[in-house]
Formats: sequence, C-alpha cells, structure tokens
Amino acid sequence: KGKNEQYFNNLLDQLGSFQDRCTAIALLKFNWLNSLDSYNRKQLEQIKKGWIKDKLRMKKLVIKKLKAEAV
Repeated sequence: KGKNEQYFNNLLDQLGSFQDRCTAIALLKFNWLNSLDSYNRKQLEQIKKGWIKDKLRMKKLVIKKLKAEAV
C-alpha cells in the first residue's frame, strides 16, 4: 500500500542477500567439512559461524522492517 519502486527494490536486495547467506551456509555441510584437513576445517567453521550470525542479524532486520511497514 502506497510503497514506491525504490522501497521494493531495497526490500528485494535485502531478501536476496539473506537468501545468498542461507545458501552459502547450506553449502558448508558437516560431512564435507569433516573431509578437510584440520586447519581448513577450522577456518571454514569460523567463517560459517560468522555467516550464521550475519544471517540471524539480516533476518531480524527484514522482519523488523516488514512489521514497521505493516502498521
């Protein structure tokens, strides 16, 4: 209701970034990580943990934006 094209483009960018983060996390599967040597596995596990934190932050922001706009 009453939203312009810029609003929807911004929302789509945020949702796209969130989806990209979800896909990246899914690609770092547990079995695949276990097949790596210890150093590389630890590095990727740290990256994955950071991505999970980013994903949760992004999710909260999108939900907050949608709830604020729904009122």
